[in-house]
Amino acid sequence: MNAHYALSMSRLPGLDGPYQLDAARMERITGVETARSAESVQDFAEALQRTLLPTASPHLDGAQIAFRYLPSNDVTAVGGDWFDALALPGKRIALVVGDVMGHGVASAAIMGQLRTAVQTLAHLGLPPDEVLWQLDECARRLSDTHLATCLYGIYDRVTRVFSVANAGHIPPILAVPGRRATLADIPCGIPIGVGGHSFETVQLRIPDGTTLVLCTDGLVETRSREVGDGLRALCTLVTGVRSPLEQACDAVVRVLTTAPRDDDAALVMASFSGIPEDQVASWSLEPVPQAAGQARRLVRRRLADWGLVRLSAAAEALVGELVANTCGYASRPVTVRLIRTGNLTCEVYDDAHKLPARKYPDTLSESGRGLGIVAALADRWGYSRTDDGKVVWFELDGAGPADGDRPSLSSGGREQ
Repeated sequence: MNAHYALSMSRLPGLDGPYQLDAARMERITGVETARSAESVQDFAEALQRTLLPTASPHLDGAQIAFRYLPSNDVTAVGGDWFDALALPGKRIALVVGDVMGHGVASAAIMGQLRTAVQTLAHLGLPPDEVLWQLDECARRLSDTHLATCLYGIYDRVTRVFSVANAGHIPPILAVPGRRATLADIPCGIPIGVGGHSFETVQLRIPDGTTLVLCTDGLVETRSREVGDGLRALCTLVTGVRSPLEQACDAVVRVLTTAPRDDDAALVMASFSGIPEDQVASWSLEPVPQAAGQARRLVRRRLADWGLVRLSAAAEALVGELVANTCGYASRPVTVRLIRTGNLTCEVYDDAHKLPARKYPDTLSESGRGLGIVAALADRWGYSRTDDGKVVWFELDGAGPADGDRPSLSSGGREQ
């Protein structure tokens, strides 16, 4: 029986017998209803957090990543912290951490929508400042009462550069081997949801072995500790970190979360390994009809050097199609980049902003078949905009060592 209904029934004049409720019984019923309500809210809060946040550290090529999420001590005060690590085309890895201001189910719901928006924007190939600008537009459409901070960055395994933009969030910590860990010197930016402000992308060179540490303020700030003191303590804890990152995360949490927390907290630690130079080749080709044949020959020779003759037929056909299509639109030299890791990646860059559109020609048509060939031969392919044009890419699996493919003695590396 609903407690409020029971209470109203007990006050009806002339009611007696089994329907008469005394004060003690009424108090017991109300207590049970309150406990059930609190338990229901707690279960909902926990289920919401499990749904909206990653549950296991992602396995990304070239990266070791670990994270921790800590709810506030008030389990019913759902927080708005979120984080992600995403694999992007071109052997790049995106890291994001954010915090929707405030608590409650509404803040958590906004957080889930912003996290989804970042995932979508990341795979469009947008630079970090553009991702945050688009996220700001999205946040203002979702709510005019919620603000959020966000840090978004992209690590390029070829160049070993971390491109990052900040929207009012705590800067990342760089733990470079042999040095004291320090906060990265990047502009703070304006929180998401304010509107009317641009963001700035800063490029940080990341030596191999460096650990990037991202967090929300709930990790470093408590009632008895200011955020600056907490950040200094965190820098000390991650200086010279060499142990597996899962253990490092546990050590950080153990030291920094001894006091009760009014806010939820997120911690992300990531260390990257760049791609050796002899596993990358790049060429600059004039956008002329002969460029497709030139690209096929260059790719054939490089795959022979790498001992990947078995991939040559497919790779040549694919790069030929992409370069031939690009030369019809490009006004400046076209760049072809080949990357060998666990698979083979080929990227074709040009200065034309027109994105490719796959067509389905009729039986007698002589055009529109190029991207159909790419889709049929490649294990994965795609395209995205760049600062000065676009890139179209494809991947072929099976780039590891294999019997029967013997590399030549010519040296590897970049070619111009």
